[in-house]
Amino acid sequence: MLENGVDKDHIIEIALDGIEYEELRDPKKCFQYIKNEIRMQEKNILTKDVEKLLRQGKFIIFFDGFDEVDDRYKTSVSNKIKRFVEKYSENYYMLSSRQIEGIGTFESFMAFSIRDLTFDEACELIRKLDNDGEISNNLIHLLKSKGNNYQNVRDLLGNPLLVMILYSTFECGECFDIPCKKSDFYEQIFQALYKRHDKMKDGAYEHQKKSMLDISDFYTLLRKVGFKCLQKNCKVIYSRLELELIVNNALNEMKWIKTKTADYLDDVTYAVPYFRVMNNYYVWF
Repeated sequence: MLENGVDKDHIIEIALDGIEYEELRDPKKCFQYIKNEIRMQEKNILTKDVEKLLRQGKFIIFFDGFDEVDDRYKTSVSNKIKRFVEKYSENYYMLSSRQIEGIGTFESFMAFSIRDLTFDEACELIRKLDNDGEISNNLIHLLKSKGNNYQNVRDLLGNPLLVMILYSTFECGECFDIPCKKSDFYEQIFQALYKRHDKMKDGAYEHQKKSMLDISDFYTLLRKVGFKCLQKNCKVIYSRLELELIVNNALNEMKWIKTKTADYLDDVTYAVPYFRVMNNYYVWF
């Protein structure tokens, strides 16, 4: 696409998740957003010039995270994206999403999926994580020595994120074996995150857990929170208030676990990061 006259400075990402992006669901305000993005490169550009550039097809516009749009707005958002694409049809458009209901309504888009990493590609990624150092080579040797005895875990190596998590788990030094079962693999990930140490110049320190929960209670509460999120149509993004309500409900059902909701949210965001904060929203990793 860049070879066809679309400059790399004209690639515009439009995030579709969160209230901060409500205005992007309106084509007129979406146009204003694009204009503002262009102004970062050229402050004196006029509205008519932006319109002209859009009609000439000078942009790659990336609608990111359609699957994270609230279900209440998905139909409206998809219709407005379609109208915007039809109006400025000379541009290149990309839309990212998990495979969800309604994604097939974008008839003018071609569907692509990312293939899994091969085992050799996963090993190459592992080597890059420490510049082909001792840890990566030890991990690769361990993976190869297991042969087909850990096929369930080997299947997970097709996902780059899980490959990096596996490396981080191995790097912690808490365990030096690769489990055969996926459930054991995820258990090790949790334990590695819980016990993870930050590398410091003068040694290491452990993240202080504000919730003051031991690993057993912390994990039990996390599973309950995850199950309640699963019941909400597998949503992965929540406002602070929504997540507080979920944790509160979970704690009310497990009276033996004593902690403050705010402290637990702080822990699962920073000390044991299962969530990341994006634009004031909490997103499952």
